[in-house]
Order: sequence, then C-alpha cells, then structure tokens
Amino acid sequence: MKIGIKVDYNENVGLGHFKRCYTLAKLLAEKYQIVFFSNDRLPLKSEFKLVKASNDLNFLIEITSDMKIDIIVLDHYDLLVQKFNYTKMFTPQVVIFDDFNLKLKCKLIIRHNVFSKQRERNILTGIKYPLTANIFFERKAIKSPKYDFTFYISEIENKREILNIFFSKNYDKKICILSRANLFKKEKFDSRNLDFFYNIESRQILEIFSNSKILVLPASVISQEGYMNNNKMILYYESENQRKIFDASPNDSNIFKLDSFENLLLKEYDDFILTKKDLIYVPTLDKIQSDFIKKFSLINKI
Repeated sequence: MKIGIKVDYNENVGLGHFKRCYTLAKLLAEKYQIVFFSNDRLPLKSEFKLVKASNDLNFLIEITSDMKIDIIVLDHYDLLVQKFNYTKMFTPQVVIFDDFNLKLKCKLIIRHNVFSKQRERNILTGIKYPLTANIFFERKAIKSPKYDFTFYISEIENKREILNIFFSKNYDKKICILSRANLFKKEKFDSRNLDFFYNIESRQILEIFSNSKILVLPASVISQEGYMNNNKMILYYESENQRKIFDASPNDSNIFKLDSFENLLLKEYDDFILTKKDLIYVPTLDKIQSDFIKKFSLINKI
C-alpha cells in the first residue's frame, strides 16, 4: 500500500508540522511505501520521495488518484474545511492532523497532543500516539546539568523586555536560548551566561534538554519533546492551537503552567523549581509503531 503525506515547511508553517509527519512516516515505512507532497523543499532524506503539490484540494484529489495513493495524510491548516466531505471526494482514505478539535468528515484524525485524555475510535491522540522524534525516548539523565534555564523562542518582538528583565534578575544563572532563526543577532542582553543555538537538529536539542534543569517552552511540538524526555518545564501558549495542548497538560511536579509569557517575571514557580520531578510513563517505540500500523491497516473498517 502507498501512503501520501501532504505537509509544508516555510517561514509561515513551523517546523513542528514537518517533524511530526516525518516521525509518522518513519513509523509506517516498515509496512507502507511513503510519498511526501509539498509546495516547499522539505528537509527529507533519500528514503522518501517528494512530489511538488500545491495546497489546492482539487489538485490533491486529482494527483493522489493518478498516483494510486491508498491513504493520504493532510497536515496543513489551509486544508481544514469542516463542511468538506473528504471521505466522499478523495479516492484514497483520508487522515487529517487536527490541532483545533474540529468536526471533520474523514476516516482518521490525528491530534498530536501527548497530554490528551480523549478516547474515540477514529482519533489518535494522547501518550499512546506520540509523534516526537525517536531519540527523545532515550531519556538521558545528567546529574549536574549545565543550564539552569533553557528557552525556546520562536519570535522576539513581544518578549524582548521580559527576557531582559528575567536575565538581569538571574544574572548568575546559566541560560540557553534555542530558536529556529538568529532572532538575537542585534540583541544586547544584560547577562554574561547566555548561550544561543539556532536551527539545530533533534539530537542537539535532546543534548541541551538533558543538560537543563528547567525548560521554558511554548505548548507546541517542542514541549512534547521535553515531556517525553522527562524534563521539568514551565509552559505557556502563544496561539489557539497551542492552547489545546496547554489546557490538556497537567499542573504537577514536572509542569508549571503560565497563563502568559509575561507572568515569567512573577516568580510564582520558585517552589516548583525545587520540587523533585516524577518519572513519566511512556510506551515503547515498538508499541507505538505497532499501534499506528494497526490503525492504518484497519482504516477501511472504521
């Protein structure tokens, strides 16, 4: 059987969409032939074919039929249309990534949220169906982490002043900043203990996470990677799709939830930092792969 995956990655579409689709492809490749469709040049390795495809539904309907695709996976917000009958219009069976809890007419829905407790037959979500990169299951433990805080910053405009105050108040702390672009090239922060890393791969992210006492992250794909790595995290959200992950995440010894990034300065999390973290249960990679393959193989019966 042949599975097509439609996803883009550019300045408007974050890396998280591609990362989860690539992880899904790796899980399914043992049984299925995988083809990626995109309007962009994806950072794919040679094991997967890439076909140029726009974000027009009619074009996708035609090309997936011509290429005899059995299942098409859609991960693009422009392709989420509640009144569109995907099951009726597409020749292949349709699987959709849905970050907004929409009512979509398709065979399977993937809601990439490891915190979710939702249980429905045609919805793949929660800790049973994580799509974080495989290396985050290694759970490296370092007795004396290098960094007191590690931030992931996707944009700087609304955070500049808050970060500067935070760095000044934590002048003696070792702090790491991760970003997909060099957002801080022209910034001058009042701290001598800052390290910056831009556009780094999952292996490097894992090394930094494992070397960090506290992560400060948006409730996106990267926060789920931190969770799978059993990190302590201060979590906030910046968009409506992140709000779904934020709301589902627990307030416990591993996660402290901020209503907004501005509340980072309130220091309400002092006790949380000192609390010993719990060991979080995650299924094995073999079990995750088996569950995904089983769901896709039974898609005609859903």
